[in-house]
Amino acid sequence: MKTQIPQSLAIVGMDIEGGLDAFAHEIYHGNVQTLGSPMISKHSHLTLDTVFGALGDAGLCEHPQAIAFLLTVDINQILIEPEIRTSFITEYFSRCGRSVAPICTVTEETTVFKALDVARQLLVDEQVEAVVIGDARGASTTAVNAAVVLKTHARALRDQDRIYAVIESIALVPQQTGGEPEDAAVVACLQALMSADLMPESIDYLTVISPEIGGKEGVGLAQIYRGASPDFPLHCALGGWQHNHLNAGIGSLIQIALAIYYRFLPASSGWPEQEQLAHWQDGGFYALPDSRPWLTRNDRPRRAGLQVMVGGIALHLILAEASGIPPQVSPLLSRMPLQLLLISGQDAGEIEARLQAIQSELETVEDLAAMAQEYYIAFSKQPSSPHVLALVGRNRNEMLREIQRAIKGIPDARADNRDWKTPHGSYFTPTPLGSQAGIAFVYPGAFNSYQGLGRDLLPLFPGCHRSLERMTEDPGLFLREVQLYPRTLENLSRRQLEAFEAQLAEDPVAMIESGVCFAVLHTAILRDYFQVKPQTAFGYSLGETSMFYALGAWQKWDSYAALRTSPLFRTGLSGPMHVLASFWGNNTAEVRWETYVLMASPEQVYERIKAEKRAFLTHINTPEEVVIAGEEEACRRVIADLGCDCFRAPTSHVLHCPAMVSVYPELLRLGDQPIHPVPGVAFYCGASGYAPVALTSEAVGSAVAGGICQPVDFRHLVEQTYAKGSRIFVELGPASTCSRWISETLGERAHLAVSINKRGTDDHTSLVQLLARLVSHRVALDLSPLFGIPLSPVQMPVSNPFLHPRMKQASLLGELHGSHLRARQEGLQQIAALVQLQIELARQQVALSSSPMR
Repeated sequence: MKTQIPQSLAIVGMDIEGGLDAFAHEIYHGNVQTLGSPMISKHSHLTLDTVFGALGDAGLCEHPQAIAFLLTVDINQILIEPEIRTSFITEYFSRCGRSVAPICTVTEETTVFKALDVARQLLVDEQVEAVVIGDARGASTTAVNAAVVLKTHARALRDQDRIYAVIESIALVPQQTGGEPEDAAVVACLQALMSADLMPESIDYLTVISPEIGGKEGVGLAQIYRGASPDFPLHCALGGWQHNHLNAGIGSLIQIALAIYYRFLPASSGWPEQEQLAHWQDGGFYALPDSRPWLTRNDRPRRAGLQVMVGGIALHLILAEASGIPPQVSPLLSRMPLQLLLISGQDAGEIEARLQAIQSELETVEDLAAMAQEYYIAFSKQPSSPHVLALVGRNRNEMLREIQRAIKGIPDARADNRDWKTPHGSYFTPTPLGSQAGIAFVYPGAFNSYQGLGRDLLPLFPGCHRSLERMTEDPGLFLREVQLYPRTLENLSRRQLEAFEAQLAEDPVAMIESGVCFAVLHTAILRDYFQVKPQTAFGYSLGETSMFYALGAWQKWDSYAALRTSPLFRTGLSGPMHVLASFWGNNTAEVRWETYVLMASPEQVYERIKAEKRAFLTHINTPEEVVIAGEEEACRRVIADLGCDCFRAPTSHVLHCPAMVSVYPELLRLGDQPIHPVPGVAFYCGASGYAPVALTSEAVGSAVAGGICQPVDFRHLVEQTYAKGSRIFVELGPASTCSRWISETLGERAHLAVSINKRGTDDHTSLVQLLARLVSHRVALDLSPLFGIPLSPVQMPVSNPFLHPRMKQASLLGELHGSHLRARQEGLQQIAALVQLQIELARQQVALSSSPMR
């Protein structure tokens, strides 16, 4: 058993065949491509583009340092010839373009894990400053398919490098003669945990790579992970790949590092069938049918384990995220399949005239995303164009169909002076509201969350993690991740999913918290990424609470989160509804409280309901839709007398009625927290007289508490904000109910009411469809995050002709290394001696280069 050196390594650069961004996209969608393992030809020239891609990613081509190059090959492969191995040194000199070359050493190893062991020793002993490990396997017989660049964690922090992940421990345990592979796997896992001084519950994600997924090592690993906290029985997501040469090597390392860096848990790939799951039961593991956000407490980093059995050796790595802020933009965003094609013009006729030419261009285009990006660049250079057609499609055929619809539909829309739109989300308006139209952010009520809500948001916009981390110590609990994305080891049936959803709906605190959390996320995406700036904000019912948090007037959710332990919503206003006892007396045990939505005017309902002592008008949604609540028999009498259409609300709580008078002080206490200024935004509340509330602790606290206790007149809020200039209403939350009510209230008056989330539509599609409408109405916004426009490529410097003499000397030295390292009998100490010799030769080269005879 190998004793580990407790020294962390930082992954500071990576590259893989096809590109890192494309690989991240495939990982997220569970489409990890596997590569074979053909032999490397004895006389082929080994291409090193991926190696230099990783070096460039780490900034080591622009700022070269003393490095080692470790090449991993299969144990059965022909060893690399000296002239091929030393081509790395030659090419490094050429690409760096420096008169004095960095110190290099080159060797080959049979697995990436052995290479990591060598790399750690070289780095810890400070023999080199960085190590690049290249994996010479895969579809190409002459290519390095994947590469990573490593430094010690301390040096990476000192150099202010971008750190994808930190390797905290490495364990290599050979299978004992006559022993079982799973025994070595268990020992390796335990050794890695002990080396990093970690308990199993510190690991959030475990990837297991074995010749047969679902192997017996699961029994031993389950025994180890069973020691986790009983409060979190399913604490470790399980990723499984069948053994192949890419994912048993650097590909698996890159996969985990990308997941850590961009903060998502990848969908399980190739996970075992139902009958194989017995090996993994009772171990705290859960599988991932879809990728999801990776959430953790602020006081603990994201950590992952990697377990591999290859070549008779059990290998276990533990990786963790580095401290610091997450990346602002994810490569997933610009690689999502849905594309937005923008066509602008001085009038609608100009746009119509261009459609035929655009259709012809589309018929031959190979890359729709590249075309959409080019059109966006052209669009951004014409900011004053008054009309914009936004076409939405996932591929060329879809986009061609959208153009055909536009050719037929836009002339009719112009003639009727109405907006044109399609089910895919394409949009054109002949009467844009304009960049000066007032924008209102609208926040729906608290009980609209559903399973799967917002699963893609944080992976697409990882910078939003900061918004949650500023508000709470436990973002996962705030978002209610476990309830929105259930954790199970087996695939869930439809009936099981419905049962989980019912449990969520019956937890009012979870619904409130998740609703506020997604209001924060949706607002951050629109305001911080796409620069949509509201002038007005208002909420529906408990949406007023969401509003103040989402826009930053309130900033610490943990102040309001006392409702988790309070009986207010669990038993006071919901469940047994104890608040009714203090309102109606103790004889309410048999009272059945119900809530109904009525298709009737508020005036009609108000006049009829005055005769009932146990029924209340609680919400006015539109001029023709209201909500009543109270004793079931009383409500049914009102409905029968009105003879209107109605339906029972999916949830029923005691809210917005006189019965709440006794809980007003507790609501005030929850809202007693500091207020932060929000320049340029007017917050409208029902309890402030349907006028902007003063941003003081007392005024906001009483407005929110009062708004929960008194009836909601959403119609009045819409009319007030419209009278003050709001024309564009953006609903920031699930269900799309508020945007419908706004349109029904305003009727034919000029306005736009849109929602950022629609159940049954994925997050990216909903967002693109929303942005298509906003840009067509010429709202001031920045769409560049959607297109992932790259920075100008860095030009490689021309190689210096004076490097050639040093190349020859480096090649000779490379041969010396190759001969020595193939033997591998004398260990890492001799590598150190050779590096010292190399340093001395380099010094002599420097002296030669400064000689006047040169």
